[in-house]
Amino acid sequence: MPGMLPRQASLSSSGSSPDHRIKLLIEYGSLVEVDKSLAIKLYLRSGREMLRMANMYCDDGHFESAFILYYKFITLFVEKLREHPDYRSVPQADLSDFKRKVKKVFPIAEQIKLKLKDRYTEEEKIFIEEQQRLAEEQAAEDERRRAALEQQEREDEELAKKLQEEEEAGVRSELDRKYLQLREKEEERLREEEERRKNQGTRAATLGGTAGVAAASNTIPAAFGADGADLVSPSGPATPGSALPPPPSYSQYLNDIARDRPQVPDRSLKKNLGTQEPSVTGQQVPSIDRSKKPSIDHHMSLGEFGGQMDGALRTVTVPASLMTQFLLAAESNTRREAETMGILCGKMYGFVFPPVLSTDMENEEELIFFQDEHNLITLGWIHTHPTQTAFLSSVDLHSHFPWQKMMPEAIAIVCSPKFQETGIFKLTDHGLDVIGACREKGFHPHNKTPPLFEDCAHVQVCETGGVIVEDRRN
Repeated sequence: MPGMLPRQASLSSSGSSPDHRIKLLIEYGSLVEVDKSLAIKLYLRSGREMLRMANMYCDDGHFESAFILYYKFITLFVEKLREHPDYRSVPQADLSDFKRKVKKVFPIAEQIKLKLKDRYTEEEKIFIEEQQRLAEEQAAEDERRRAALEQQEREDEELAKKLQEEEEAGVRSELDRKYLQLREKEEERLREEEERRKNQGTRAATLGGTAGVAAASNTIPAAFGADGADLVSPSGPATPGSALPPPPSYSQYLNDIARDRPQVPDRSLKKNLGTQEPSVTGQQVPSIDRSKKPSIDHHMSLGEFGGQMDGALRTVTVPASLMTQFLLAAESNTRREAETMGILCGKMYGFVFPPVLSTDMENEEELIFFQDEHNLITLGWIHTHPTQTAFLSSVDLHSHFPWQKMMPEAIAIVCSPKFQETGIFKLTDHGLDVIGACREKGFHPHNKTPPLFEDCAHVQVCETGGVIVEDRRN
């Protein structure tokens, strides 16, 4: 066996208390149901393989998986198997053997539970510290954003004030310029008017003496500005600048500016925008709906606690030479157009199950002894279609159902030497439901829509890896 496996990361981790996580493992380990239509010997074999797999996981430090399988073993042989109608027909020696194994498994499962609780307690401590660290980082980030927001508001106010002052200064400058132009024009007009009065006075003095001057002075017209206001007082002589209009009022212009001045952004809006930004450091723990239980009970399934997503299958590695060597062993039967069937067994490496054995033993006890001797797990079966293509017939579907019922990764390999093709299949979820409910024997039709079987996506065919073919035919 290889070294330590990576620590499992199940969906029950981190956020839950240690007691709650242990409870979830126990609940999943208790999900064992007995299909009374399956032969009880399948459950006896399944129990043996549960222990093999649990021992492998335990040796590799994969304690969640080991605990679940040990608990399933206890549940099956202490409680559930008694419901099977053939329970009383089980040889007493087998029952005694399993009772002894149950007594051994109880303390092992209890020790694993204590180790898991210690580990979960440590992980909970780490989780709380991590959450506290994230909360502090988030608080610091929020404070930084608040300070940046306030600074931005101050800069916006200062900018708006500056723009307003610049616009008001521009208006005043323009008004002053226009006022100076008007003043210069008015002063020029007054000078010209004064010049005319002097000229007229000189002419009057020459023509009529004093009286003429007086008459002329009485006939000087008043000067009016463009808006009709008196610019020259009739009571006395005007001097340049003495009757100029007052500087224009800025109030009307400033009111117009106020309507169009740059506005400071609404503070409440900016605060809302700031609080709606996604957290940079915070982590959202996904909620898990545990109310949905799997419709198919696989006795050796680990579910979400096996270090994979719920429903995912562990990889089965199949050496390419397996099919070649099996066809060679089956060649004599193939020439007679007779099918050859073998059992696929293998060993567990992490989450990989490479089939290493193909056999054709009908003696159940001999197969069990061989597996015990070599510490092998049953991974499915392989058989030939000498005259047909590679597919699963109705009989094949029923033959494969118990394998996949016990282990979700179980595969069915079909070799068609005539058509030179090989298929590696598994039942679909729909196929498991249909075949599990079907009680017909022999070849019989099934509705093919939806499909009852499919190609295995969890199988990896590799060019390396050795294969042992044990041909036990008499």
